[in-house]
Amino acid sequence: MKNQGAITALALATLVLTACTDQGPAAPTTRATTTTAPAPPSASAGPTPTPSPTPSALPDVTVPPQPPAALEGPADADNAQAVAQYFMSLFPYVFATGDTTAWDELSGEDCGYCADITDLAAADRSKGYHEVGGHIEFTFASAMDFEDGTFSATIAFDEHPSQTVNSDGEVVEDYPGIKVTQADVSLEWRDGRWLVQGVDPTLVEKKL
Repeated sequence: MKNQGAITALALATLVLTACTDQGPAAPTTRATTTTAPAPPSASAGPTPTPSPTPSALPDVTVPPQPPAALEGPADADNAQAVAQYFMSLFPYVFATGDTTAWDELSGEDCGYCADITDLAAADRSKGYHEVGGHIEFTFASAMDFEDGTFSATIAFDEHPSQTVNSDGEVVEDYPGIKVTQADVSLEWRDGRWLVQGVDPTLVEKKL
């Protein structure tokens, strides 16, 4: 699993690489919204190398991600993609702290991936394991509204290096390099709240 990111490696370990729910009619009337990260500036001749960030400069994944206003609705494609990004941003926090509260609140009853991550986090806690690093940077997001309360979001992100360590600080599993990952997320708006009903992450590229 060392050649993959924690997100895709754990997905393979639990054999849940397919979304947990149907995506609606084969040819629905949809409204889509897309967000992309800004294009990087053109490189100038002889650029000054930028040093890699020190661990202290990296985001602290033990701090819970800020819940977006999109969680309160309305049910539209813009908010669906924001909720999908927020849900996946919880992943490193869950494994760094063992706190699955926010993850479980968004997890729908049909999402096997969601339940498996909760179980894996609990298993890590029972062994005294936790994750270090692995913060996520989003690079793309889009979503479709199927006009029946269900949505499909596609998000892309860079998953940064992480390690699983035990209570003595010894490395149990290493996930080196930056992993370019895409995830298809199935969402539902029901009774005034969002539910994630499926997640399908795919490793696109690994950057050493």
